Amino acid sequence: MKTYKNRIKPRAFTYAAIFTMWCLATLNSYSQVDSSRTYFFGHSLIDHSPPAIPTPSNETTVPHWLRKLAVAAGHEFAVDGQFGFLPNHANNLPPIPQLGYDCVPGFWDNSMQTFAEASPTDLLLTAANFIQAEPPTFPYYGPDSIYTPITATTTIVDWVSNEVSDIDIYIYENWPEMSDTILPYPTSYNELIPYHDYTQEAFHDWWITYQDSMLLRRPDLNMRMIPAGPIISKLLTTTNLSTIPIPELYEDMAPHGRPTLYFLAGLVTYMAIYEEPAPVNFPPDTNVHPEVFDDFPGLVDLIWQDLLAFNDANGNSRVFTDDFSAVQVVLDSVCIEIFPNPSNGIFIIDGLIGQYQIDVLDIQGNIYQNYNSSQQVEIDISALPSGMYFIRIENLSNSQLYVEKILKQ
Repeated sequence: MKTYKNRIKPRAFTYAAIFTMWCLATLNSYSQVDSSRTYFFGHSLIDHSPPAIPTPSNETTVPHWLRKLAVAAGHEFAVDGQFGFLPNHANNLPPIPQLGYDCVPGFWDNSMQTFAEASPTDLLLTAANFIQAEPPTFPYYGPDSIYTPITATTTIVDWVSNEVSDIDIYIYENWPEMSDTILPYPTSYNELIPYHDYTQEAFHDWWITYQDSMLLRRPDLNMRMIPAGPIISKLLTTTNLSTIPIPELYEDMAPHGRPTLYFLAGLVTYMAIYEEPAPVNFPPDTNVHPEVFDDFPGLVDLIWQDLLAFNDANGNSRVFTDDFSAVQVVLDSVCIEIFPNPSNGIFIIDGLIGQYQIDVLDIQGNIYQNYNSSQQVEIDISALPSGMYFIRIENLSNSQLYVEKILKQ
């Protein structure tokens, strides 16, 4: 994982001006992740309904678990969407919401509202999982050959961004058909190893090329990627989850999943969209294999670390819309450093000359710790829950203020 050491660049603001900016930035940064209204253009690796073996509700869908995780964390989540592959979606714009869930509210009544009036905050789309033998610029077969995955995606995101200019767009990376690597349907862990290797390697490379191609075509769009498939494959080969029986994960070679698989996909997706670790106090669910909850905080941490480390060649996150590196300011022409960021709870503030009031706050503005210092300070918030906090530094001689976001892993 990359460790960031953030240097503060010159900027002159009064106490009042910076404090106002901080308040506004806090609201802007967290309104989008505190309440998500997601519209998805998806298929059965997001919504597998109905499953071969019935479940009590919609446990074989990602939205079901996103809602439960969001509620456990004190957030809101609503969803609407439609079913099909990218060419189908591109050919049928404006979209029409087709799907509903027992426990997940919708947000768009298309009989009374336009898509823009429904104000979606997030768009989730995914390509088919059986086309990765060819590059994403390669045409589909048959009547869909007027499109490539890239041109179909471009058609969709252009329409959506024209309707809602500030929407966050996520490419949901799914998992491949088993027939690509394994015949017949696997019956043992060893038979799954080539499949998981393919998911994390060549299959994953296709999705990176897909995202990079879209970013080149539409650099102004906020387009991120959620690597659900590769992270799940990593968990299923490197943790105690490798002992989960295959029928508890997959029910066919498509491969449609059982609730455990969609729960894992929901975990990855939740952390990407809400830009925070999933709530570690999430109660065990009897529909999910108990191995998942044997060390749930450890599982959440593994996923979070993989998301933090999923960067492009320039070190920019492929996942998060928020930049976890600092907003940078100079106080008294002295270079202040706060590092490492993110960390496990220990942060160093260096470069202080003069008297400063230093506060540690949560995203609601509650103060957890405060210090008076004129030298290097070690901040220890390791006992606090994982998530985003703020370090607020006030120069007591001139009331200049510096506020920086920090991430406690």
